[in-house]
Amino acid sequence: MDKRRTRHLVALIEGGPALRAQTIAALRAAAPRRRFCAFADIAAWDRDAAALETSVLILSVGSAPDDIWDSLHRAQDRPAPPAIAILAASCGADLVGRAMNCGASAVLPAGLAVEVIVRVVELLAAGGTFVPASAQPQDVAARPWAPAVELRTEIDACDGWRLDRQPLS
Repeated sequence: MDKRRTRHLVALIEGGPALRAQTIAALRAAAPRRRFCAFADIAAWDRDAAALETSVLILSVGSAPDDIWDSLHRAQDRPAPPAIAILAASCGADLVGRAMNCGASAVLPAGLAVEVIVRVVELLAAGGTFVPASAQPQDVAARPWAPAVELRTEIDACDGWRLDRQPLS
């Protein structure tokens, strides 16, 4: 069994104290039953006991995506690494491709609504992946990280959120 599914903590790595406090407060308000914590950098998270309980790690990189690769590799080097989401100011196909190839499970545009981020966290905690549609090249062959099928989320009136596998067109 995947150890991520037995852990319930979401950790946010954000260098700016004001943005870190604002982001973690918004996440807690949007998902009051899920546990969130925040750290200034990957080293602080790695030293904390929370690292052992983290199911999803959100690395916020703002406009400097080159700073994330060491953090991504450090988180991946753990015995049971969490799912990793990168929160970036811009999510171009190059960043998404490199992040997914380096082990990230999601790349999130910084302007994404907090409710959507919470849904993505739930998807990652269950073992899924997320790539923003705006970052996907139209040519399927240009997406080395793309699966043979896409997961599409729909709202079902009876069951709530439902994930359906549909062939790529």
